[in-house]
Amino acid sequence: FEVEVMAGEIPLYLQLIGYCLAVTGSTAFIPQILKIWRSKSGEGLNLRMFTVLDFITSLLSAFCIKSGLDYSNWLELLITNVQVFIIHVLARYYLNQPSN
Repeated sequence: FEVEVMAGEIPLYLQLIGYCLAVTGSTAFIPQILKIWRSKSGEGLNLRMFTVLDFITSLLSAFCIKSGLDYSNWLELLITNVQVFIIHVLARYYLNQPSN
């Protein structure tokens, strides 16, 4: 599969595919957030994994922004980072609640 790109121009259909993938990828953690929120429990989550993921997406976001890359390169990372942070906060909050 080969696409000819003229001097930095990206065909519209490739831009649309990219935006669809970015929206899909950047909303991937919303079901997990809703599950934690509704069940009021973070039981079964591996918080170490979310800590590592939060750290990595923070570093990648900072690198992309500092490097002056286009927002399309770092915006999805930033949105993912916010979602992972929310999961972390909710899970820790509900794990520290007294059981009934």
